[in-house]
Formats: sequence, structure tokens, C-alpha cells
Amino acid sequence: MIKTIFQIKNLDCPSCAMAIEGICEDQPRVKKACVHVGKKQLVIEHEADAAINQLKSVLGREGYEVE
Repeated sequence: MIKTIFQIKNLDCPSCAMAIEGICEDQPRVKKACVHVGKKQLVIEHEADAAINQLKSVLGREGYEVE
């Protein structure tokens, strides 16, 4: 399992954090997602062949810019 950390721009509420976690965990090969609102970080645990660029694109379409 691989752990990847992203910074999330414009994140300031727990309900957005829950939405981001749900979006991530619905993606193939993503096993767990955790958002730290105070740090504005998204931590995902995923398999090596998870489509990270696709995940970032899906989050971007939902209004959550990650880098």
C-alpha cells in the first residue's frame, strides 16, 4: 500500500472534508482517505496502480483543487 499526501486549496469546513474523503474512497484502488482540515491535507492510501491523476481531476471537477 502506498500513502500519498496532497495539499487542498480553499478547504475550511468539515463537511467538505467528508465529501472529499467519500469521493476518494469511491475511486478504484483507493483504500482509505483522510482529510486534515487544519493542515489542509488529504492523505490517501492506495494501490500502486491507482489512477492518481484521474482522482485529482475528479476532485477538481467537484471544486476541490489539490496539488
